[in-house]
Amino acid sequence: MEGISLENRYRWKRTVGELKDRKYIPNLWAFDDDRSKTGWDVKRPDSHYGQSFGIGFYEYFLLCELLGAKALPVLSIGTACQFRSTQLVTSDSEEFDEYVQDALDLIEFANGPVNSKWGALRAKMGHPESFGLDMISVGNEQWESQYVDLYKRHQIFEKAIHEKYPDMRILGTAGPFLDSPITEDAWNFYNSEFKANPNTCYAVDEHYYVSPQWMYDHVDHYDDYPRDIAVFAGEYAAHTTDRQNNMESALAEAALLTGIEKNADVVKLASYAPLFNRVGHSQWKPDMIWFDDEKVYLTPNYYVQMLFANHVGDETIPMNGQEKELRKDGIYVSLSRTQQGETILKVANVNDSDYTLPLTDGADVPVEAIGHAWILEGTGEIPEGMPEITDVRETNVQIIGNVTVLAQSFMVLRF
Repeated sequence: MEGISLENRYRWKRTVGELKDRKYIPNLWAFDDDRSKTGWDVKRPDSHYGQSFGIGFYEYFLLCELLGAKALPVLSIGTACQFRSTQLVTSDSEEFDEYVQDALDLIEFANGPVNSKWGALRAKMGHPESFGLDMISVGNEQWESQYVDLYKRHQIFEKAIHEKYPDMRILGTAGPFLDSPITEDAWNFYNSEFKANPNTCYAVDEHYYVSPQWMYDHVDHYDDYPRDIAVFAGEYAAHTTDRQNNMESALAEAALLTGIEKNADVVKLASYAPLFNRVGHSQWKPDMIWFDDEKVYLTPNYYVQMLFANHVGDETIPMNGQEKELRKDGIYVSLSRTQQGETILKVANVNDSDYTLPLTDGADVPVEAIGHAWILEGTGEIPEGMPEITDVRETNVQIIGNVTVLAQSFMVLRF
């Protein structure tokens, strides 16, 4: 999004309108991030990475609409990628005002009436109706530093957006790491701002690519978070030693998600990353969905995301500390209930043996029911250069006071 340079940044206005008018640019990932090399524009050997914008902001809005998803655009705050460059426009410059105006114009493109400049373009492209955009994110992996006045930039964006669109929810960035002083500083800023202006930030975007063990150790990470400002777990994934899409990483993510689901009152949004991997043409893994020119390969990490997304309750069921005791046995659990009274149990068993999980109701009476289960298991089969082969099977389950959770598996059980 930021680009390897300001010139190379993603500019949404160049991704809409006629396809023939959309200018190709090399993607940030086409450039080498080895800081020992001279020049910011040293290309990788696999420098085919690029953006033709055949899919632009209009098409992404359409995709969200078709999927029943909400769009969350992430906008540049006038800096190049802070990892790789100190290029920026100063926050008191006319150039910076253009970045702020881009945000306002994007909202108009998404929601504005057809007689507005950008609403008219949306209508001309085939969608006169508003896309109903209701949130926007300011910055991506920036942090306050001697070069970047992140907090001032956030304040300027927030003021300009809310003056024109008072109901728009704004998300802020907290840097590239979770366990870091810069993240703590960012949270201190947003929490301090919230006291004077509750609309300053709807949610803070946290990123973490961590080991499976970190996820197991931090399932309760959000238990003690303040509840004033929400969390967007905007990029996360478990990275094994060899960075594989396998059951080892998928089970760790499932475990973490049981804790995130328990804390759904503060973690309002979560997004695994990255999403796609072109087989044989990538410099990063793991990724959720792999593909080549013939097939799509769904990873165990994808199936974890799918199972959590497809089985969402309307309220969580408190377990009164039982979940913490189960974690000591390598069992990670979340419980929720639908408005219709159906119970949804999600459980990851990270052990090498099956586990018998007792089930009782609120009166401590053993549950007796016929449930329906979706079970994710690995095969241990990992073709060279590919993700582990896995699948989800469905089955009915007879519950008589307990349920068996298979070794090294993740299960969703509804009853």
